[in-house]
Formats: sequence, structure tokens, C-alpha cells
Amino acid sequence: YCATVGPLPPNPGELTSSEKFSSLITEASQYADIVLVDAPSLGAVGDAASMASKVDGVVVIVRLAETSKKSLGLINHFIETVPTHVMGVVVTNATADGSGYGYKGSYYYGDRYSGA
Repeated sequence: YCATVGPLPPNPGELTSSEKFSSLITEASQYADIVLVDAPSLGAVGDAASMASKVDGVVVIVRLAETSKKSLGLINHFIETVPTHVMGVVVTNATADGSGYGYKGSYYYGDRYSGA
């Protein structure tokens, strides 16, 4: 069972907070043990928060080498305030040398710093 993206609605945020979205999740759960819902980045739009309250839990995925300290703060705020069960955190793009974490662009946080 797969529901794919169709035409972009005028206000996608309203779609994810709608009763139709809840019905889709409920119907899909009747056919599968696990229903995965891919959501946009937490900082991009409010869709992830409205979707999180309609599912059993969330898995937060962080691209460490491309995530700023500010974004990590947003993720922490999301975890603390959104009424959902955080099932885990997956960290990708971590450096093997332990040099810290970076931000996509000219800034680098960790042991070194470069940029404006």
C-alpha cells in the first residue's frame, strides 16, 4: 500500500492537519503492521508537527555534517513540545574522526571554525 504525492495543494499544511490525513493513516494501519510517513524537515514548515500528532511515534533523522546548532535546538524543542512518542534518533553524515559537526556552507562548528 503506497500513497504518493499528487498535485501540490494550495496549502499543504492544511492537508496534513486534516481529517482526511488521519483517515489515510488509520486505513493504512489496517493493512500493515508498520506505516511509515515521510515528513519534511522540522524547520522547513509546520507539517512535521501536525503529522507527528497523528502517528504512533516519530524517528528523527539528523544529517549531522549538515545540521546547524540552531537546527539541533529546533529538533530538541520539537521533541519536548510536540505530543508524540519519539521512537529514536538516526544520525547520518557523522565524521569518523570526531572533529565535530558542520553546517552546509562556509561555517564549521566543532574543533575548527571558518567563515564570516
